[in-house]
Amino acid sequence: MKDMDTSHEKAQNRPKAHIGIVGAGLSGLRCADILLQNGFNVTILEGRDRVGGRVHQHRLPNGKLVDEGPNWIHGTNDNPILDIAKKTNTAVGSWDTRSFVFNESGELFSSADGEHYSTIMWDIVKDAFEYSGEHSASIDPQESLLDFFKRRIVERIPESIENWKRQREIVMQMADLWGAFVGSPIERQSLKFFWLEECIEGENLFCAGTYEKILDDIAKPAIDGASIEFEKTVAFINTKGTADEKIAVITATGEHFTFDEVVVTVPLGWLQQNLRAFEPPLPTRLVRAIGSIGYGCLEKVYISFPKAFWLDSDENGRIIQGFCQWLSPNYDLESNPKRWTHEVVELGSLAPSAAHPTLLFYIYGEESQVLTDTVSKLPNKEAKDKYLYDFFRPYYSLMPHFEKDSADCQPSACFATDWLHDDLAGNGSYGNFQVGLQEGDKDIEAMREGVPERGLWLAGEHTAPFVALGTATGAYWSGESVGRRIADAYGLKHGEAAVTDRLITFWLLKRRQIAGSEQCAVATAHILLQVVAKGKWADVDQLIERVQRVGRKLVEARPQELVIGNIVRRVLGLIRDEAEEDRNGEGNEFGSESVSDLSALPPSDQNVPTPPRLIRQPTLSTSNSFIVPQSMFNLLSADPLADSSATGSPFGRGSGASTPLNTAQATSVHALRSEVIDGIEEIKDEISQVDDQIAQFAEIQIHPSDYVLVHQPSPTVERFLIRAASKRQFTVLIASGVVSKAEAPHAALRKKLAAAGVKTINIMSSGIMAYMPKVNKVILGARAIVANGGVVGEGGAALIARAAQELGKSVVVLGGVYKVCPEEPFDLDGLVELGDPSAFVSFADGAMVNGVEVESAISEFVPPELVDVYITNLLV
Repeated sequence: MKDMDTSHEKAQNRPKAHIGIVGAGLSGLRCADILLQNGFNVTILEGRDRVGGRVHQHRLPNGKLVDEGPNWIHGTNDNPILDIAKKTNTAVGSWDTRSFVFNESGELFSSADGEHYSTIMWDIVKDAFEYSGEHSASIDPQESLLDFFKRRIVERIPESIENWKRQREIVMQMADLWGAFVGSPIERQSLKFFWLEECIEGENLFCAGTYEKILDDIAKPAIDGASIEFEKTVAFINTKGTADEKIAVITATGEHFTFDEVVVTVPLGWLQQNLRAFEPPLPTRLVRAIGSIGYGCLEKVYISFPKAFWLDSDENGRIIQGFCQWLSPNYDLESNPKRWTHEVVELGSLAPSAAHPTLLFYIYGEESQVLTDTVSKLPNKEAKDKYLYDFFRPYYSLMPHFEKDSADCQPSACFATDWLHDDLAGNGSYGNFQVGLQEGDKDIEAMREGVPERGLWLAGEHTAPFVALGTATGAYWSGESVGRRIADAYGLKHGEAAVTDRLITFWLLKRRQIAGSEQCAVATAHILLQVVAKGKWADVDQLIERVQRVGRKLVEARPQELVIGNIVRRVLGLIRDEAEEDRNGEGNEFGSESVSDLSALPPSDQNVPTPPRLIRQPTLSTSNSFIVPQSMFNLLSADPLADSSATGSPFGRGSGASTPLNTAQATSVHALRSEVIDGIEEIKDEISQVDDQIAQFAEIQIHPSDYVLVHQPSPTVERFLIRAASKRQFTVLIASGVVSKAEAPHAALRKKLAAAGVKTINIMSSGIMAYMPKVNKVILGARAIVANGGVVGEGGAALIARAAQELGKSVVVLGGVYKVCPEEPFDLDGLVELGDPSAFVSFADGAMVNGVEVESAISEFVPPELVDVYITNLLV
């Protein structure tokens, strides 16, 4: 990163560098906290007369506080906002998933029907997340989430179902509810970058006690240690050209400030409207990124009543609790001619300390623009309240036990947000991803990078890790990240790092943005390295428990990638071996052969009672000597002489890791951390060397004039062929799947082979048998090799291997040792990863889709009897 390129220069200016932060929202406050911890002078310029930015509360006449900004804590796994909520005793909660849905005529669906339609709608949303994550690169930027709904609903509700047209219509009406999540209509939601909208793992919790105490906790370090200049709206930022120059910041009233670095934490909408505030102009790529990301217009309307009348049960025993929706209403066309769908969260059933008889309506898109424009023009509070009561009465009056003459059913107060008319908020709510977006992920990364060589850094929910974009957690993390990056640039050691790096990698892994066995293995090693290096643990047992817990999550995230479990086992074995050597004061030159079983870690998604144990191999490098196993069996079985005296230990036999560290041993935790970190780095180095080591066998396997058939060649296979091409003249037949692009598949490989004089022929899978008689051998890349010798390969590999066996052709499988798994394939279906079948059968082909279940295998299992030769980086 560029900020690290100038770290030496900045280190020279270490004494009390002065950092300016524009904006006192969550990101600015958290950034200030980190900078203050590292000894910087910090000044915050805030345009409002308070801290918090879009995090702010309003007190209703009933005395209850409500949030004008975020109401929710998105995700419960490793979420610092949730941790702060617990610390400050802020009430949070959630409701069950029961659906209360009114149809377009104002009739309440039965519980069963409401659940039915809601389930279909959210299942399609889930499908869209998966589809976007797996196929983002090939999705048309103009394709919307609505387009996906129109295609997928044909599959979810086929014409063979009774009343299918009406059911589809209802689900499509429910799809409009997505707009309340992002602040823009579903037809504007980008499908290509829909995966960026998915949040942290775990529940979405409603912040019943509001963000007030959370904000106070985050703001305290800045209030105590920084200089905060309120009502200072920034108008001009002149960034520096050299390391010795200061950055000049000028406010709208003409006040001048100078800083060594400036962190701009203003909302994305403000940046989009004020690009001219920067001099010199921002880099072209950054300007394009700022302009490309969408900015929503979510607004809220709170309406309070003397009593939560909707909580009384109706004649069917139903009460409205949590969410309630009114779909495309046709009964209020005078005030709602566009038939905007409405959703409410009722606050009467919250925790007793936070509950109050209030309905919270979420509005967005054109409706929020019309409503805020109208309310802003009304002369006084009474007129504004009356307009809002009248506008929403057609909806809340349909709730159970509403009686128009009852005092309990007459609104007593209301409050509506107006972010659209708030210039400091950028005239909107938060970032989102709209149709037409070409490089959404790269745009976020460009904003996250900022311009550190000019002393300019950006933070805010729009620069957050992908897992937390558009959330309060994301804003907090972004400020933390920039604070640490500045400290790093000045050569300061800032203590325990944040979890953001680990979360980003985990999220990319889960969303299949990290693809391929090698990349998944490297990502797993990287995440576990962060656990070891940056986690707080006092002894080896705590470290093992943490690695097991994270490893379990990684395996569950990508169950078909068996290499993930392998790397977790390797790391656990490494930890135990290093701990054993520390205890004994000596160790075997090649490390212990005790196995790192993963008793708490499910082996992919298969039910394997007692998997064979994988021997930890010594790390591979050109300077290391190592014992080469004599057979594949050696890689997949335990040493029969291994100590079995500790079979009851949950940490594996003979490891000794379950023995608590004494005081003297505890002093070696730092040394153990360093040794394990070095070991994991060596594992990563080994993975990076695998392809070159396997390629050394290419000249032995491929002979002059051979016809070699490869199937969707992996990087390992490509390296193998290129190495052989440097010494041999042969012909390569490349079997491809469905070709959806105009250019020839595997064009880069074909070009490299052609440069070496090797002829290549592309063939479709349907033509394999016609070419097989000429083939001398088939070379397949392995995603994984399981304990019985079976291979998990690309979809179609089993068919090719079967065809080769029928005609007596040898099948050679290439795969590094890190792909050799101690798992028996008891559940073959669990090894098969299914992808999008639309390349074969279009969802528009209703008759076909309704009558046939189409599955497209991305990976599949090749039985061991179809494989003749295995080549790893250790053996043939």
